[in-house]
Amino acid sequence: MGKRKIYYLIRNRNCNYLQKGYSNVYSPCIGTGIHSELPPNIPEKGDSEIEVICSKNNIFWEILNKELNGDRQKIGLIQQIREEEYNLSVLKKNRNIIKKVLAKQTK
Repeated sequence: MGKRKIYYLIRNRNCNYLQKGYSNVYSPCIGTGIHSELPPNIPEKGDSEIEVICSKNNIFWEILNKELNGDRQKIGLIQQIREEEYNLSVLKKNRNIIKKVLAKQTK
């Protein structure tokens, strides 16, 4: 069995993650904050400003799963909003048709 790849998340005090490929760009985006190597300027144990979370730690996987499930909820909400917008557009169209028919009847 092959050796398991190690990944890192580097989180600051504001719970933002150091973005891969940058030395000082933090964002709430977790996916682009996954590092396959620890940046040279970051100590493995972190410091008073940052926390290094290694994939050897279960917290790493909990963070990823929580983010993924949160995205699923967001996608569900977006889909629900689109359906509501569609239903509203149908209602408006129907109202406009009814108004036109009624306007013709009163002439």
